[in-house]
Amino acid sequence: MSQGDFCREVNEKWLRDSGERRPGKNSQMRTFDADGFRRRAGCIIFRNNEEKEILLVSSSSRQHMFIVPAGGVDPGETLSECAVREALEEAGVRGTLARFLGVYEHKLTRHRTAVFVMYLTELMELDQWKVFQQTTRNRAWFSLQEAHDRLTLHLEQKEYVIDAIATGPMSEVLATGLLPVCTSSRLKHPPVAVSSSIPTEH
Repeated sequence: MSQGDFCREVNEKWLRDSGERRPGKNSQMRTFDADGFRRRAGCIIFRNNEEKEILLVSSSSRQHMFIVPAGGVDPGETLSECAVREALEEAGVRGTLARFLGVYEHKLTRHRTAVFVMYLTELMELDQWKVFQQTTRNRAWFSLQEAHDRLTLHLEQKEYVIDAIATGPMSEVLATGLLPVCTSSRLKHPPVAVSSSIPTEH
């Protein structure tokens, strides 16, 4: 299967609007897949293609705890569109999507989150971003080890970091044993490189 065909398959399976839309917090519309899981997308944001630093944002409800920028897919949105929007809204970041890690399932909360790797191209000034988004969030750059250790609010997000490292230029870090290689909740689709066309079809 070609990369384009794979991306279309992922997009059709995980992004197709199931026709069931429910109002969520802040008057957002939530979308669900055919299995009843809420559709979400987010990014592991690296400072550059060396992939040595990861940007995390503070939780809106627990300011002392950090998370990976991610959120619900809006009706009519693709995975990549949602991931890019969430990076801007939750972290004040614009960037280039480098690869698609996969869709991660969280059975307890009934979420399936599509996760991409993004390289930073523009970082909005902190004060400007807070006014723009009317947010009290903070953000910070962390080393790979620090980012992994800081993700204690949503433990499944540690898997995103591990898979991002495993598929990038710093994969040798995992051989040190400092970062545990956990059983992934990623569904069967393997990580793939992304192009300007993935995924954009509805």
